[in-house]
Amino acid sequence: MKIQLNKKDILNKIFDPLSSITENCILNITPTNINTTVYSKDIGIYLHIIYNNPINITEPIILNIGNINKLTKMINFINDDIIDIDINSNNIFFDTDKVKFKYHLLDDNVIIKPKINIESAKNYKYDCEFNIITDKMNSLIKASSIASKNNKLYFWTKEGKVFAEINDYTQSNIDSISININDSYIGSEIINPIPYKFEIIKVISQLYKVANINCKFNFDKQFMLMSINGADYSLTYLIQGMTK
Repeated sequence: MKIQLNKKDILNKIFDPLSSITENCILNITPTNINTTVYSKDIGIYLHIIYNNPINITEPIILNIGNINKLTKMINFINDDIIDIDINSNNIFFDTDKVKFKYHLLDDNVIIKPKINIESAKNYKYDCEFNIITDKMNSLIKASSIASKNNKLYFWTKEGKVFAEINDYTQSNIDSISININDSYIGSEIINPIPYKFEIIKVISQLYKVANINCKFNFDKQFMLMSINGADYSLTYLIQGMTK
């Protein structure tokens, strides 16, 4: 089966975000969109991607991609903006007079599919919500060099404002820094901050130089939902809080 794809969109909106947290994925291609959900145990983060763009197929296709970076490198050899790729039973094939490659897919059930349903998680009740703009994300990255030994990130509110703090409440006599990231929020105060791995900020800031990131917190389940929405795509990160 041959499908036509926008090279830049596939790489920037799907493969780049995926490869930042995982090596492999199960990519679902439907007539209306491309979607996938992946999980990184190291960071404690789920990522759900939906790329809304009609695909010239009549039946859904499932691609078990074992090495996203390798496939990305292969696609980068193609100079065309719009590419026609053949999807076979166990491989992805591309052939022109300038570039030819074959990338082999994994069998079904080799890649473990995350059990969580991110679309359902979007409908949970959230206690607090605010946005982080790009400049504030960059400030957090710069601040991390000051508190370099700390790998935990806390969010808390005070007098109607939202702060992000790089610290470790379980240790004493360590450097820390707090930054005001928004002058307002919706919902309840964050009185008892939940620790998250600071790595999540590094991952997201490297990918999105110009974007507003919407953050929602569920105090009871102790997780945060970070969403980035474009004209034809959405990325939703569900981040688990640390126990300490």
